[in-house]
Amino acid sequence: MDSTLNSLQNLDDSSRIDSLVKISRAFVIKGEGEEALPFAHYALKSAKQKAYTDLLPKARFYYAAAFSEANVNDSALYHYEKALAEMKGSAHENWAKHVFINIPWLCQNMGNYKKALEYQLKALEWAERHQDSMMIAEYMTEIGYSHDRMRAFDEAIRWHRKSANVYKAMGKTDGFYYYVLSRIGMAYDDLAQFDSAFHYNLKALNYFETNHDSSEVADISSNIGNSYLKLKQWKKALAYTLKSYRIKKHAHRASSISITETNLGIIYTGLEKYDSAAFYLQAAISSAKTIDHKKALSEAYDGLYKMYQQQEKFDSAFFYFQKMDELEDSIYQLKRTEQMAEMQTRFETEKKEQQIALQEVELEQKESALLARQRLILLLALLLIVLIAFSFLFYQRYKGKQQAKLQKAIIQEQQKGLHAVLQAQEEERKRISKDLHDGVGQQLSGLKMAFQKMAKHLSKKVPEQETELEQLSKILEESADEVRSISHQMMPKALTELGLIEALEDLFAKSFGGLGLNYEFEHYGIEGRLSERLELSLYRICQELVNNIMKHSKANHVAIQLFKNKGKLILIVEDNGVGLKKEELGDGHGLLNIKSRLNPLSGEVNFEPSPQSGTIATVRIPLD
Repeated sequence: MDSTLNSLQNLDDSSRIDSLVKISRAFVIKGEGEEALPFAHYALKSAKQKAYTDLLPKARFYYAAAFSEANVNDSALYHYEKALAEMKGSAHENWAKHVFINIPWLCQNMGNYKKALEYQLKALEWAERHQDSMMIAEYMTEIGYSHDRMRAFDEAIRWHRKSANVYKAMGKTDGFYYYVLSRIGMAYDDLAQFDSAFHYNLKALNYFETNHDSSEVADISSNIGNSYLKLKQWKKALAYTLKSYRIKKHAHRASSISITETNLGIIYTGLEKYDSAAFYLQAAISSAKTIDHKKALSEAYDGLYKMYQQQEKFDSAFFYFQKMDELEDSIYQLKRTEQMAEMQTRFETEKKEQQIALQEVELEQKESALLARQRLILLLALLLIVLIAFSFLFYQRYKGKQQAKLQKAIIQEQQKGLHAVLQAQEEERKRISKDLHDGVGQQLSGLKMAFQKMAKHLSKKVPEQETELEQLSKILEESADEVRSISHQMMPKALTELGLIEALEDLFAKSFGGLGLNYEFEHYGIEGRLSERLELSLYRICQELVNNIMKHSKANHVAIQLFKNKGKLILIVEDNGVGLKKEELGDGHGLLNIKSRLNPLSGEVNFEPSPQSGTIATVRIPLD
């Protein structure tokens, strides 16, 4: 970063910021989001400081894209939404179409298809307003895909068809058109209308094979193989799925290869080729773990469970069923419980059948009674070991739950005690503030007025003491002002009467303005008053952060943001100072004061030191 800035020092501010944006763009295109972040962040900060309204949304766009590539989805979504607002009226207003593509894609990756659909409909409205037929077709099929993910398959097909018709009306039937046809095929597959699924998928496959598009060939072959798998036409399913697997393996497509390996395991199970089935299912487990894809891992476990069940190896089947059960969503809890009960019953039935078989051998072949008795004893011993093992596991699980409950109760009591201390402290602050303001403050004010009146009278009689009387009057006035200032610091009047936002604006203006330090305070989504405890805690936290900046940071610019996001109240305080040292990030009084305010609110604070950009303090507090 330093060498890059040095190489750009001869450029003007605008050209330097634009160059930094281009560097971040290059890293984003390479998929190196973490490398892109510092360049995009510096460009964004500089564009804001210089008020370059045309460069600001451009820098913001690649800052969001860098977060997306680094898999920091919440931050990516936040900055994409801000970029969308900043693009209006700028030279990059037409970039909105890229944001309208990226936000739904990001929401889909986060599993939020409802929000993805919301932005896709906004995007379609934007494309229709700008009469961009290509974007209209693209947005329509993406709307269809979101409906598909929400299992509204008929609606998905309707939107995909509209997309294909718009594109065809443009006189085009290239790769995008056949890509949409393959999506129609996917929806028909989910509806179990396999003839239609084969029709659309085979048309798309023929086009992409002719045009040597291996990536699409892999995906569509996988879809066709999946349809044949559902029909239990194992040989046809194997041919298409192996074609998909070889292409993905060659292209190192780790993100989707686990599902394909699982499908191969299921197909080989159907063909009763259990060694091959086990090989691919174990490979699927390894691939899913590599990319931390829990759903793919669960499906691989399910494949092994069914394979061993088909072989009547119920102990192994039960083992993989338990593995799958740990990963499955709570929505399917009832179904999983029933399946587990069935597996346990079949496992126990198998053991009982073995016992009956041994007893029948004893009756029919009395000469082998001793051998049968030994087998029975061995079987009972194994059952006892299994019972003891299960009992131990259940006991450990129960013990863990009880310890967790106890720990939770202890934490709750600690939080109650801390809350009581803080509440008592704030009540005492209120009392002292009131006493200072209404008692000592008023007495001093009255004394000041009386003294000024007396001094005026005495100065006429004793002119040579006029200067001394004025000095005493000034000291008395400063004392009264100091008492009033202490009263307001102990319990800010703006906080009790006007609310959090006005109190914070007053705090920042008096703290930073008095030092001539530039600052920005942005707030949005904060409507009406918050609870008294929350407002007071957040105000005290801001006081602590402001004190840290004024004492340690050596900054000349501070940016503060306060907003609501996903049921949380978030405060971000960023300065461009020297950054916090490790010892300053420890459990010092300042950080302990902040944590003591946050613990009763189940909040958290995070400091990010950086030698180049100072310190970023982020506070997150869940809202009731």
